[in-house]
Amino acid sequence: MYRIQGVIVAGLLLAVAPVNAQDNQAAIYQSGDNHNGAITQSGSDNTAQLLQDGMGFNTIATISQTGSQNLAVADTYSDSIVEMTQEGSGNEALINHQGDLYDTAVSQVGNLNTAHVNQFYRASTAEVAQTGDGHSADIYQEGRGHYASARQDGMNNSVTIDQGNYYSGKWASVDQSGNDHVAAVHQEDGGYNSTTIMQVGSAHTAEVTQAIDGPLYGNNVVLVSQEGVAHTAWVSQTRGDNTVEIDQLAGEGNNVSATQLGDFNTLEMTQQGSFNTALSSQSGNNNTVVLGQSGEQNLAEVTQQGSFLEANIAQAGSDNQAFITQGAYFDQATITQSGMANLASITQ
Repeated sequence: MYRIQGVIVAGLLLAVAPVNAQDNQAAIYQSGDNHNGAITQSGSDNTAQLLQDGMGFNTIATISQTGSQNLAVADTYSDSIVEMTQEGSGNEALINHQGDLYDTAVSQVGNLNTAHVNQFYRASTAEVAQTGDGHSADIYQEGRGHYASARQDGMNNSVTIDQGNYYSGKWASVDQSGNDHVAAVHQEDGGYNSTTIMQVGSAHTAEVTQAIDGPLYGNNVVLVSQEGVAHTAWVSQTRGDNTVEIDQLAGEGNNVSATQLGDFNTLEMTQQGSFNTALSSQSGNNNTVVLGQSGEQNLAEVTQQGSFLEANIAQAGSDNQAFITQGAYFDQATITQSGMANLASITQ
């Protein structure tokens, strides 16, 4: 599990350790009142730790590292702000706050990057920006009013943002550029959540889950945009004023699946070129689906059950198929196909 708690690098805890320019280590430990803190390192086997806690107060921390086997740890408490910057080589950065109004920013530039951020109760903010090489970032937040943003550029990207259970008002943004993307966001047990995932060329995958369980009802929104090569996106929403938009542009492996269960559902999926598939399933309330595909091995399927239903499928060239199945109430359905091995079916 990526939830780091009270991370401590053995032998570094206690005031500031002496620094050797080739074999860096540093540590700051503070407890209580108007904390501050700063560590700056330059070349070689960097390690740094900042641990400011106790009964808290105005924690501010900054760690900056430059070249080689970087690791940086910060574990703060109370009105924290933390900022860590790493540049080349073995990067990792772990941040853990446990109470109150947090901020976090991690920035890594090149090589084997990883960042974990782990925040617990109250109004958290986390930002991770990674640039080249082995990226990964896990952010977990718990409480209410969270904001998490992860931006990654080229190479082996991967992100997981969780945002905790029960409370509402979570916002997650993932922006991945090239190479072997994967991203997942789970926002559960609360309304007013928003997820945006943007992936540009290469081996995309994206997964979003939003659920409302209990009284914290509200609008959940998802936007996924993927451009060129091995697309896949899977979205699931349970209750709320649901809205989903998925765009898979430029060609190759497209595939989409979206499930919405209950309340004001809407869904819009667009695919262009290559191995298209798009499936959707909605279950009660004000449903709508609009689904557009363009060339190659199209298949599209919509299943709706109950309430104001409406569905619409448009396919263009190649091995088309399309099915719409609806349930009771104000049914409507439209299928439009163009050339090749068409088949269409509507059941109401």
